[in-house]
Amino acid sequence: MYLKCPMLKLMTDAGNRYTKLALFQDKRIVNQTRIKNEDLNRTSVGEWMKDFERPGYVFVSSVSAREDKLCKLFEEPGVTIFTRSDVKHFPVTIDYLTPQTLGFDRIAAACGAFFLYQGSPLLIIDAGTSMTVDFVDENGVYRGGAISPGLDMRFRALHEFTERLPLIEPNPTAVATGKSTDGSINAGAYIGMVFEIQGFINHYELNYKKLKIIMTGGDAELLQMQLKKTIFAEPNLVLIGLNEILDSQIARR
Repeated sequence: MYLKCPMLKLMTDAGNRYTKLALFQDKRIVNQTRIKNEDLNRTSVGEWMKDFERPGYVFVSSVSAREDKLCKLFEEPGVTIFTRSDVKHFPVTIDYLTPQTLGFDRIAAACGAFFLYQGSPLLIIDAGTSMTVDFVDENGVYRGGAISPGLDMRFRALHEFTERLPLIEPNPTAVATGKSTDGSINAGAYIGMVFEIQGFINHYELNYKKLKIIMTGGDAELLQMQLKKTIFAEPNLVLIGLNEILDSQIARR
């Protein structure tokens, strides 16, 4: 039996290994999942959506060149599909020298943060495969940010670009002074990343006293364990931002 929800919208956020999907009713997520990219097909999507009516709109966002393939999964009569190339308006103003190179996940996270906490200066930290740190001012202007290796990338780089260092997992109890090789790797890769984040926070707090810090991404929880700051965790930040971007397109059609 279908759940009757007016104007369902489907957001898809395809990463390097997984694709996140979320059904929105207006601003609210009514169903969500995460599917391995190799398992993503009409059958797996259909099984997940079996209790819901077909969405009227689908937004496809992908960090790779799989966008066309993803769009084909959702092609049906009566379904309008949007991709980045269809976006003419953003909920935030973009102040970036090369907007054509700006990662869509970065701008979606910024739009999601602005929707949730507009009126405050925002520092958005996305701790995924890469770590991005982005800043949106209190007027909703996206000012840019930073990109650096993510946590897994740091551990793998130490192992793959040396002959003797082992590949290990981040240890939540790690400290800054390692007493073993494993401890020293954790001190450099894990605690070093925490210090990097803390440095960005300190930099922006010097100029923005009411700064709000929002964190998302697969490693956000692990990193937050070590940070001594009030941080708003939002695992669905990019999906929320995609919904805001889609709504801005619908409103102007």
